[in-house]
Amino acid sequence: MRVDKAVCFAAIAFCGTLSAGPVIWNLNSVQLADGTAVMGSFTINVDADILSNLTITTSGGSSVPSNSSWTLYPGPPFGGWVSSPAVTLIALVDSSSNDLTGVEWMDLDATAPQVFTDTGGVVQIGLAQAGVCTDSICDSGPATVKSGSGQFVGAASPAPEPGSLLLAGSALTLLARLLRKQRRKKR
Repeated sequence: MRVDKAVCFAAIAFCGTLSAGPVIWNLNSVQLADGTAVMGSFTINVDADILSNLTITTSGGSSVPSNSSWTLYPGPPFGGWVSSPAVTLIALVDSSSNDLTGVEWMDLDATAPQVFTDTGGVVQIGLAQAGVCTDSICDSGPATVKSGSGQFVGAASPAPEPGSLLLAGSALTLLARLLRKQRRKKR
């Protein structure tokens, strides 16, 4: 009986979150070389390879206008963002139009080999650049600003996995049965 109780209590103690799930990443002190401040956040689910809830604004400086209409760059090869040891970046455009000619663009590139993770953390920005698209798909256009600084700061929010919940439920059920047996023996 004591072994059963010990196993039950250990199961309850060790059941927790196995994965953090989506992480909200905030821009911290991001600034282009011309003084443009870049603020905002986005959510990344690393396991599902999804970036969502993008809210980016810019102000000050001369390389890009002050606005809040930044969207992910829609084109190939990575559809606006990538996170790998070789390159981690967010590519943005100031339009949701299919023709990007004359539209401002901005890249926020992490210092390799840092990546976005499912546990959050701090990812240093090694290069922040901006320019104007010179064609409809924005695969060219010289950068007018080629340096910047700041950080991506991710805060994971715990989300229990189904396996953790099942383990906790099983442990509580076992504990309840053990307590019932003890009460019956005392009677």
